[in-house]
Amino acid sequence: RQQERLENLNDQLKKIEDPQRHSIEQLRLEIHRVDKELSESRRDAATAKAKLEECTETVERKTDEKQSAGDQLYTMLLDSEEGRLGKLEEIEKRFAALRQGLK
Repeated sequence: RQQERLENLNDQLKKIEDPQRHSIEQLRLEIHRVDKELSESRRDAATAKAKLEECTETVERKTDEKQSAGDQLYTMLLDSEEGRLGKLEEIEKRFAALRQGLK
């Protein structure tokens, strides 16, 4: 009779525990799934971060190249204008001297 009671209590305990076991197993599976997705997301983030750093360096290098080319162009134009101005002044002096000689 006592054995029957123990078996009955054990059955009742199993009935109580079975839904909980199922819930626990479902949560474990969910944790495993999310952990796998998290690992993939971390890997993607690391790849994206490396790509961003590479692109940022490229942008900085190209910006420096553009600035350097612009500076060179400005210097060349300035030199050219100074040369033209010098020639123009020389021509004006010759013209003034020529006019002076004609008088």
